Amino acid sequence: MRRAAFAIVISVLLAVGVTARSGEEGAGPRRHRPDHGHDGAQRAVALYDRNGTLIPTLELGPTGDPVPTDFRRTDANGNLVMRYIPTGYDYVVRRIDTNTTAPSDPVTVGRVLQTPNRSLYLNQSLTEGRLPQDPRRHPALYMLRLPGPIDKGPYPTVVEYRATTSSNPYDWSGTAPSMRIANANGYAAIGVNIRGTGCSGGSFLLWEDAQATDGYDVVETVASSRG
Repeated sequence: MRRAAFAIVISVLLAVGVTARSGEEGAGPRRHRPDHGHDGAQRAVALYDRNGTLIPTLELGPTGDPVPTDFRRTDANGNLVMRYIPTGYDYVVRRIDTNTTAPSDPVTVGRVLQTPNRSLYLNQSLTEGRLPQDPRRHPALYMLRLPGPIDKGPYPTVVEYRATTSSNPYDWSGTAPSMRIANANGYAAIGVNIRGTGCSGGSFLLWEDAQATDGYDVVETVASSRG
């Protein structure tokens, strides 16, 4: 099975909730506690496929090389990144250090070149300012600066996609000179911070394939926007 470029980003705050499951025979439903992951304690978690089979994930070993391990520990804020998960659907993450916390919602891991349905990008309106670019729930943040009134658009557009681009639409400092030149010549200027850099959330890894999918989402969102 091919390894996917996408990473599963776990946040205990988002991954677990209050659900119910059947207890022992004759007992009532058992209520799970929500776990908000802000008490500074690390959580031991593991990944399971749709059949309930444990899927080892990679962790950096003492030599710096990735080694497969059955479970991982979150950081003190309840966050963890699991990279290079085989393509598949209905993955869930479970805590293995307690049985009182619900599993995560099911997660799908797609192929590197797999593209979403076009409907994901349609009917999105981009307005001038600083906004999250989030069609696939990734944390890239962008800024948009128009060359004129929004009702005079649509405008041809240039995108600056890098780690150090400015996310402030009202301040050109930190942007490439080409962005200013393009904007002065009638182009809308969009600056996007690579995930895990600048003002974008997430985890940064040099030349990670997810950066390509983020860039694809940016272009498709801009091209499909009605704003």
